[in-house]
Amino acid sequence: MKTLTCFALVIALWILSFERLSAQYTTQLTYSSAQISYSQSNGWDVVKMTDCQLETQPGLPALPVKLLNIVIPVNKKISGIEIVSIQQQELKGTYNLMPTQPGKVPDLPDPGFYPADAAVYKVNAFYPADQFINSGAGFMAGVHISGLQFYPLRYNPVTKKLTLTTSVTFNLIYTDEKNTPVKPLRLMSTQKEMIKSEIKSIVVNPADVETNFQPSISTMPDGMRYSPSMAPEYSSQLVSYVIITNEALAPGWARYYETLRP
Repeated sequence: MKTLTCFALVIALWILSFERLSAQYTTQLTYSSAQISYSQSNGWDVVKMTDCQLETQPGLPALPVKLLNIVIPVNKKISGIEIVSIQQQELKGTYNLMPTQPGKVPDLPDPGFYPADAAVYKVNAFYPADQFINSGAGFMAGVHISGLQFYPLRYNPVTKKLTLTTSVTFNLIYTDEKNTPVKPLRLMSTQKEMIKSEIKSIVVNPADVETNFQPSISTMPDGMRYSPSMAPEYSSQLVSYVIITNEALAPGWARYYETLRP
């Protein structure tokens, strides 16, 4: 009986560990060579892709980078990325890919040409070795958003070849993380929709915003006089604006107030 109990406990702990370290979000990215544009600058090749930024660290190959913002559970963090499937193709030709240059600061001397990083440009291997980089996480109105950087193009500076990832499906691996985000407890209905739309516009999984952004909604009937409490409390009325003025200026503020109403 003790043996069975111990075995059951081991199984239970294994299941719990699997739940704490498991794939919770799966998505696919697709790209095509039609998204790539080519140009030259001082004898170097410059490669860009639509919907991508360029590498920002000086000296590294100026490769396109796709920035991904993903809504994740409040008490989780990304501990790993699992590649489920990937398809790549080698692009025709060779490329002398320009190293990333530092930005020019107004009113300061031109920094000049920043040289290629020898630790990358002298290695006969495709860069970057890891196409995904976890760029950290934060909160927006209580919604937990984690950032990823993905390199759809990889570059071998010795052979001067480029490979394009045409399709990649990946899982995010989560582990537990205790967080106490600051989030709005009450909002006017118009404020909620405005903030929710803003968050949805910057993430790749906008549907998950609906379940992660649920503040209480407060409305104030038309014509009701604002009656604040002596001290802040959640049972008091919620309003978007409080205008304090005198009788002479009241008509002007009344017209301004009408422009604020939904």
